[in-house]
Amino acid sequence: MEASEQSESTNRWGLLAVFSIACLAVALGWWLSPGKSFAAWENAWLDHLQRAKLRLRGPEPTDHNLLLIAIDEDTLDYLAKPQLFWMDDFAALSQGLLDGGARAIAFDGIFPSPSQGVSPALQAEMEASRLQFLQVLVSGKVALGYLPDDEKVGAHNHPDLESVCESFQNLCSLGLIADPDGIFRRVTPSLPGKERPNPSLALWLAEKLGSKVTFSSGHLQVDGVLVPLEGAQTLRSLYRDPDPPVVSAALLMRQLHQGQKLSLAKDKVCVIAPTAAALGDFRPSIYDDLEQKRNQGGTMGIEHHLAAAQTLHRGTYVRVYPPWLGGLMSGLLCLLMMALGYAAVSWWWPMAALLAHALAGIAAFSWANVWLPFWGPLLSGVLGYTAGYQWRYITVERQRRLTVELFSRMVSPQVVDKVLSDPGLRQLGGVQRRVTVLYTDINDFTPMCERHTPGEVIVLLNQYFEEMVQLIFRREGMLKQFVGDEIMVIYGAPVEQPDHAARAVETALDMLERLGQMEAAAGGEDGFFDIKVGINTGDVVVGHVGSDKHMEYAAVGDDVNLGARIMATTKKLGVKILVSEVTKREAESHLPNVEWISHGVQSFKGKTAQMEVFEVKRRPPN
Repeated sequence: MEASEQSESTNRWGLLAVFSIACLAVALGWWLSPGKSFAAWENAWLDHLQRAKLRLRGPEPTDHNLLLIAIDEDTLDYLAKPQLFWMDDFAALSQGLLDGGARAIAFDGIFPSPSQGVSPALQAEMEASRLQFLQVLVSGKVALGYLPDDEKVGAHNHPDLESVCESFQNLCSLGLIADPDGIFRRVTPSLPGKERPNPSLALWLAEKLGSKVTFSSGHLQVDGVLVPLEGAQTLRSLYRDPDPPVVSAALLMRQLHQGQKLSLAKDKVCVIAPTAAALGDFRPSIYDDLEQKRNQGGTMGIEHHLAAAQTLHRGTYVRVYPPWLGGLMSGLLCLLMMALGYAAVSWWWPMAALLAHALAGIAAFSWANVWLPFWGPLLSGVLGYTAGYQWRYITVERQRRLTVELFSRMVSPQVVDKVLSDPGLRQLGGVQRRVTVLYTDINDFTPMCERHTPGEVIVLLNQYFEEMVQLIFRREGMLKQFVGDEIMVIYGAPVEQPDHAARAVETALDMLERLGQMEAAAGGEDGFFDIKVGINTGDVVVGHVGSDKHMEYAAVGDDVNLGARIMATTKKLGVKILVSEVTKREAESHLPNVEWISHGVQSFKGKTAQMEVFEVKRRPPN
């Protein structure tokens, strides 16, 4: 009953542990999801997916209708003046591009108001440049950018310039969003404006490239498809072209200076952006581990805008998974791996499950841009497998302890360890072994039973067996069986013992001494204190006999039966312990304190051969 209650309690605790670990796995998958506490791990995994897709499938070239015009080192050398005085040069460049047939022009940069303290002459020159730039803006084909921030201060162009651009819906946000790990991956498609939302540069470019953009109830649609936005209404860009084609602004300015028409701008959406290292417009991206980006100094800000623009224009959105999916997949993989761990299957099964999880994520992104959770389920799977294997260890170990405890009631602990550690000892079959067998039973057992009730006899018998078994195990004997009041013990098997004969003799002497102590302690009360012992040594066959479903350890041979015959002879000779001459010969050198008293050659029932037998006693101390 107690074992059953313990098992039931263990099962309840096991179910509670499984439930708790599954809940932890679900929470882990939730916490690692995009927008949650530890999203950096999953963001990094998505970066690897994008880079792998780039390497495996190659870059997806920038739209041929986009023309990136770089304010590079050559342009800085050509202009050779502070940025505050660039407005007229870029006004002229913009006009040249429009004359060349450009569809639209966008500036990834700021033309600020003149700072205080500028001389009247310079003020007049800058005002003329501003008017020149305004004439370009009123074409309605030129967009300017601004940098918003939380305090709505940001970095802005001259108010007049922004006012004109906003009236044509050509005032664009240049803001990029950095994740907590410092990598820029997202943009906000639109921000509030004075009269209507201002688009991001990416959204403006997508629209100019021919995409139909609509806002409705806070939702963004491009070409009739709802754009999947993340928390705070942000768009995650798909990076596919790490090296967009570019032309230097200085080259175009020289062509204009020479009176050439900028025909390469025909039907193009032109983006004028800083790329020179001195201008510092670099933002970390997933590209930064590529060699060309390291040599360049990093990813240019305009590349982020182009990636977002092409994500919108092509409709190749990153399908971001919701947190509940991260929790669900983590919980399911945790339970699967827990089951594998508890089943203790071959190591490649859990490895195959984790590999299948990773390959599923790679395939989903490679072919459908679907971002599935990776780290949450992976860590949950490892947690589940560890927990399952540990739980198996606990339960199997508990069962093993119960088995050892039960087995230890039949043989000594040393023998238990040997049998459990050697699979060969648990197979059907036998081997020839030199052993010593000891038989003992109680003298006058039947009269004692007649004087007591069966219940009283059982109590007395158990007291007797309890003491005798301890003595047998002290000498590492193999307790073969109880037959009524008889005990059969084997020494030298299943574990070999070179001194097995001496161990048997020592056990017999221990038994007599202990029974004497018990009789003295009983104070005249009844008990089983008088025994006879027979011991013989010889070659027998020992091993497991029976079937695959039930077996027992046995010793077979004439020398086994002879031990019982010798025990029966003790009563005729009036002694307590008799051993065969073979046992004396093999044990004598190990027992210098034992006295061997010959009782001559004896005949035994059912045996034609005769043998000399010896009574054994301990020598009194000197």
